[in-house]
Amino acid sequence: MVILGQINIGNDTHSQLQKYNSLKWGLVALFAGIGLLIIAINPTLSDLEDPVRSIASLGIVMISVAVAFLLHFVIVLMLKK
Repeated sequence: MVILGQINIGNDTHSQLQKYNSLKWGLVALFAGIGLLIIAINPTLSDLEDPVRSIASLGIVMISVAVAFLLHFVIVLMLKK
């Protein structure tokens, strides 16, 4: 509803939401990149033909993205206080 413009919110609130949204996706991109770098640096995880290694690689990326979302949550909580 907010995205469609059907709910009238103040400009300050809307700009804060945009800042937090940008922060969130910036952190997700950063941590996903870090996870991919860890996979690329580690030669045992770079072989994606082995199912176990490919699942481990996926796990590293998923954990990195989860850390990014948790970090975003903590930052937003600290900024709102």
